[in-house]
Amino acid sequence: MGDKLMKQRMDDISRARDAFPGNEALQKNAAEAGRQLGIQRASWGVGTGMDLADKSSDQWDPLIGGTYAQTKGDLTAPLPGTSQW
Repeated sequence: MGDKLMKQRMDDISRARDAFPGNEALQKNAAEAGRQLGIQRASWGVGTGMDLADKSSDQWDPLIGGTYAQTKGDLTAPLPGTSQW
């Protein structure tokens, strides 16, 4: 889960921590990096779960009356005179 750059950074931090085991600052940084990695992974998981729920809702919409797609379209439509992005 996550991207290659995050993994490379975590590997670099771990190598630095292991190379200098007595360095308290590196130990703290490594612990914080691990915490941030957990947050990033959790965010990725939540986003993926929401995307899957959205996709499955599109599939089930005809069975529940067709209101999901219409509501989704209304909420994601660009404002008149503006760019969609």
